[in-house]
Amino acid sequence: MFDAIATLAKTIHEGRERLRKRIVAIRTEGGTKILKTKRTGFPKSVAAIDSGFVTYSMHGADIVAVRSAGAVFYYSHDSLTNSVLVSDDTPDPQVEIKHALDEHDSGVYRSLVRLKYELLRAIEIVEKYSPEFLFLDGSLLPLACDRPAASSELMQMHAEIIKTYRRLYETCDRRGTQLCGIVKDSRSIRFAKKAGFDCSDSVFFGMLLEAVEYSEIVRYFDEANKNTEKEFNLVAERIGFFYLKASKEEIPLRVEFLQKSQNKFDDEQIVSVIFSLSSISESFAYPAVLVEADLRAAINQHDVKHIESTLLSFGISPMRRDNRPFR
Repeated sequence: MFDAIATLAKTIHEGRERLRKRIVAIRTEGGTKILKTKRTGFPKSVAAIDSGFVTYSMHGADIVAVRSAGAVFYYSHDSLTNSVLVSDDTPDPQVEIKHALDEHDSGVYRSLVRLKYELLRAIEIVEKYSPEFLFLDGSLLPLACDRPAASSELMQMHAEIIKTYRRLYETCDRRGTQLCGIVKDSRSIRFAKKAGFDCSDSVFFGMLLEAVEYSEIVRYFDEANKNTEKEFNLVAERIGFFYLKASKEEIPLRVEFLQKSQNKFDDEQIVSVIFSLSSISESFAYPAVLVEADLRAAINQHDVKHIESTLLSFGISPMRRDNRPFR
């Protein structure tokens, strides 16, 4: 087995090296636009939202326990001067349950519950603190995999999520907050496919870009109009995205942002702010405020064991595939 894994790893490595040579060669050809940014001053305030969740597939029921949390960092002269942590008054996670879902809807349900609490937390923070920037951990639009089948009972829940997204956009516009979505590990292939490469955009730009460089900004609309509700098409025209390499050792971040004006993408400030906030670590190029939100949202093992024991005490047993006492 170990020999087979070593052989597979070697094959992948050799393929990546061939790919790297091809990708690096196009830097001189100018086929893909490459831009440079620089570290500038931090914004006066920046907030971030994340959530932690655990799911339980029980006989006849799907249970999701989720905790959403936010952090607001305040800066002066590029130094952190204050921070505010935002979470529920009770440390216990929120728990939701749905009965009789098929395999596909079970996965969709877990995602929709997570989105619900993250978006509501984001709206709460923008309303209360009006940060200059707000970072979501992930995309600014629901993904195709978050959409249930047309006949699913989850369609109403999905419609509510769409309304909540729109509320967030409108709240950020009203409060003057720049909304951004930071995607750590994008699976999009839009840029790579256009350049003729069979890999993800993250791999493509990881090999093409140097630290401090970013891709050209393109509109989300080309991807969004086929995968989202029609009512998102107008706002999707205001969403741009790019790939930013903030550290030599890290793969690029995909950064999505809601443009405040529909006429022009003012990208320079957004790029430089995210680069400045992400380039503080060579080994993990990611805004510190998002790291803090992630830590605050995490559900610890004590919570997990308490939920499991409570379910079992009422005779709610896990799926047989998750309960293998002889292993």
